[in-house]
Amino acid sequence: MNDNNIIFIGFMATGKSTIGKLLASKLGKVFIDTDNLLEDKYKSSIDQLFKKVGEEKFREHEREIIHSLVNLKNHVISTGGGAVTYKDNFQVLKSMGTTISLIASIPTIVERISNDSANRPLLEGSNLEDKISNLLQKRAFYYIGSDIMINTDSMTIENVIDVILGEVNDTVN
Repeated sequence: MNDNNIIFIGFMATGKSTIGKLLASKLGKVFIDTDNLLEDKYKSSIDQLFKKVGEEKFREHEREIIHSLVNLKNHVISTGGGAVTYKDNFQVLKSMGTTISLIASIPTIVERISNDSANRPLLEGSNLEDKISNLLQKRAFYYIGSDIMINTDSMTIENVIDVILGEVNDTVN
C-alpha cells in the first residue's frame, strides 16, 4: 500500500468515523475526522455550530478544514455527510487520495440514528424518512462518484474493513 490518503464520504450513520478509526489503526495511518476538527476549532458541537452560524457558513467552515488537509499523506479522513456537496470540496477530496463512499438504505439510516437524531440538524422535525430521501437524492452524484462504494446495510464493521482492504489494494496495485 502506498502513502495515499483514504477519504470516507457518505451520508450520516453509514459508518465513516467508526470504520475510519479502525481502518487507520489496522493500516498504521493517522485518523482525522473533519467534524472533530470543526468542533475543536470552533469550540462547539457540530449541531450547535450549525444552528449558530447556519448551513452556508457551516459549509464554508467545513471547506476551510478540508482545504487545510490537502498536503497530508498517509491519513484516513472521515468527512461530514454533506461536505462533498459544497463548492469544490469533492474535487479536492478526490485529489487527496482514494475516496470511499459508505452507503446505507433509508431504513438502516433511520435505525442507526434513532437514538441521536436530535444531534443532526438537517433531520430535525417530522418526516425523517422524507428528509433523508431528499438529502440522499441531492448528494447521490457525489457519493456514486467516489472511487469505491460499499453498502454497509448488512455488513459487520470487520466485513466492511476487509472489503476496503481488498479494494484499496486493488486500486493501488
